[in-house]
Amino acid sequence: MKKRTVVFFFLLAVPWFPLFAQQRAPLWVGILSNGNLVPFGMLHQNKWSSPWPEPADGIGEEGTNAPKSVPPKWTAGRPLPRRWHAWMMDGTQRDFTIGLPKGIIAGCVGQWALATQPPALDAEFPYTDEPPYRAPSFAMTQRLTIRRFQTTDAAKLASARTIALIRPGFDRLESLEIEKARGEGIDVSRERLARGHPLAADVRRSGSIVTELLVGSGPDSRGFHYFYVEAVREYVKPRTSQDYDCKPLSFYQLWVSQDSHGAPSILDERLTLSDCDRVDVTGFRPVALVAAPGRIFFVAEKVYYEAVDYAILEVKNGRMRERLAVSGGGC
Repeated sequence: MKKRTVVFFFLLAVPWFPLFAQQRAPLWVGILSNGNLVPFGMLHQNKWSSPWPEPADGIGEEGTNAPKSVPPKWTAGRPLPRRWHAWMMDGTQRDFTIGLPKGIIAGCVGQWALATQPPALDAEFPYTDEPPYRAPSFAMTQRLTIRRFQTTDAAKLASARTIALIRPGFDRLESLEIEKARGEGIDVSRERLARGHPLAADVRRSGSIVTELLVGSGPDSRGFHYFYVEAVREYVKPRTSQDYDCKPLSFYQLWVSQDSHGAPSILDERLTLSDCDRVDVTGFRPVALVAAPGRIFFVAEKVYYEAVDYAILEVKNGRMRERLAVSGGGC
């Protein structure tokens, strides 16, 4: 199964103030990769679209000629602004102009991107065994207020009530997934017993839940903070198993908003039963909260097993809604 990574924008919609309803020029959003820009999302008249071409075989290979200018079909026939503003991985900001199209590597395929002038390159960070959480660099055609997602102080900002959501949510969804699999007639004793699937009879559950990621962002104009959590529970297999060291697991994800008084609200949660290689797992790498008139974005990467997606979601009526999902490459 392919592993994909996706970048998400969560939008908190306010019906009485339609964002950019009267704007003439679309708002473009792009991801920066080694100094190259991939403009993957366009917001025009309150609607998101992605006319930019997706990754494909052959792009950027020797003998492939890049266009001399951006083809109109890549931008839905609308002029692509030359000036962009970037928020870099190291926390700095910069302005740049776009150059000519060029093919870049996107996993096992190629992708059309735009050169940047001056080159919008990330700073080089020293190698560490446990590198800090660093969200990718991104850019927009408007200079808006943003709040980076980070691990620094995230645990301090998250109230005890927010942290307390993890275990009961984990246990509840885990039980539901197990019953769902059994109800669908999955014979795990034959199908996945060799891998030690959590449903198999020879696997007993461990009680420990490990929080692998807790990142926070905010506050927004209302004083709300936003958090994303990934937590895992591993299962124990008998030592007679051929792959004893490959522990199956449950992978839990939680998006939470927390108001100025510390009261949490669940925006989205899900759980996946998987093996130690996590082929079935999809995770997020939140990038930033972006504040615009009447609306809030959350930029994030969605990470699959061997690929990346960029996406735009909207938080509406307290729940997450996907508006746009674009492949960022993979194998």
